[in-house]
Amino acid sequence: MSLEEYLEAADLSELLRELGAQNVDLLVREISHFTAKEAEKRDKIVLGYFGEDGVNKIVDSIIAGLNSHP
Repeated sequence: MSLEEYLEAADLSELLRELGAQNVDLLVREISHFTAKEAEKRDKIVLGYFGEDGVNKIVDSIIAGLNSHP
């Protein structure tokens, strides 16, 4: 299962409760707002600052770091 598939199938409220988060309903609303309304704007800002090649290098670096840890 890919990360995207996992996130689509995950119950965000339950996950936040398991993590011991406070105000789960508020957090879910804020996360939903950010992903629906703000993320695209932030993506454009990041792309404008780093360019597509820069973003790809950042992503590759993060993936390499994740793959190097068990």
